[in-house]
This record gives sequence, C-alpha cells and structure tokens, in this order.
Amino acid sequence: MSTQDTLNFISQEFHIYFGLFILILGVIGGIFNVLIFTIFKTFRETTCAFYLTIVSIVNIGQLLTALLVRVLSDGFYIDIRRTSWGCKIQVYMATWCTLVSTTTMCLATIDQYISMSTYRHYSNKQLAQRAAIYTCIFGGIYTISSAVYYSASSGICIIVNPSFAMYITQNISRNKLCILFNCCFNSQHRSIINSSASTCS
Repeated sequence: MSTQDTLNFISQEFHIYFGLFILILGVIGGIFNVLIFTIFKTFRETTCAFYLTIVSIVNIGQLLTALLVRVLSDGFYIDIRRTSWGCKIQVYMATWCTLVSTTTMCLATIDQYISMSTYRHYSNKQLAQRAAIYTCIFGGIYTISSAVYYSASSGICIIVNPSFAMYITQNISRNKLCILFNCCFNSQHRSIINSSASTCS
C-alpha cells in the first residue's frame, strides 16, 4: 500500500468514525435542548429560550444536511451531490441552516441585553416570533444565490461563478464579525449583571 493509499484510508476512517460520533452526539444534544426549552415552564416563557429552541432545531438540520452528507460522500462514497439538483438542494439547505442559526443566536444575544436594560419591554414573545419568521424568510431568499451558482455538471458540486466564489470568501469574514458582535453584547450583558448585583448588595 502506497503512502497516498494510506492517507486516503486514514481520511476515510476519520470521516466515518469521528464524523458519525459528532453527528450522533450533535443530534442527540439538539433534541435534548429542544425538549428542555419546550417542556419546562421556566424556559418556555422566556424569549431567549424561544430563540435557542430555533437554534437547536436548525443546528440539527445543519448536521443532517452538511455533516451527514460529508460522512456519506467521504466515508462511504455515497455522494448525493453528484447530480445538479442534489448539489443545489444540499447547498441551499446547509447554507440556510447556517445563516438562520447564526442570525437567531445574534437575536438571542440582543434579547438578553435588552431584557436587562430600560428597553426590556421590547423583549417579548410576540416580537421574538416575528423576528424568527422574518429571519427564516430572509434566509430563504438570501440563500437562493447558493442554489443558482452551485452546480455538479462534472460530477463534483462546485461554484460555477467566479464572482460568487469571491463573494463567498469575503462572506466568511462577515461571519467572524457576527461572532465578535455576540462577544461584545455578552460582555456588556455580564457587566450589567455584575453592576446590578453590586447595587443590590
């Protein structure tokens, strides 16, 4: 067995065992999150738990449409993305789940910050439901470009438009901004809690 064959075998085994481990653990964890946030009254009545429930559901969808497809293709050589329609649907769903999950997590962070400020009346279930619906609709419209510019004409699911490939590369840096945004709001939220605790004491 050559070095290339050995590396291919190691890569295949890695995708099978480690990928399946992350997939099973992630799906089970997501299901438990949904059950906890929907069954217990303490969480069910809060808007933040509502956002986190959506995040958990969408993350399960992301695992099934992205990681499971990757495990099947690289581990078992079952690639549903070899056809153009399979490629477009898989990319569309995986991208939509990522966008909705990231945006909803940002909304949950903002909601936590607002709930501890003088604008706490904006932290309510009705507004959260509207924000979630608008996020899903906007994500569905925004992700259409992924379905249009991905294709598997040569049997490989790739981007067929150079301009869109450049846009995707730049969009990765925008996702980092969202992570920074969450960190900033979380730090502000912690400082508010600490100041409130010191005042009460």
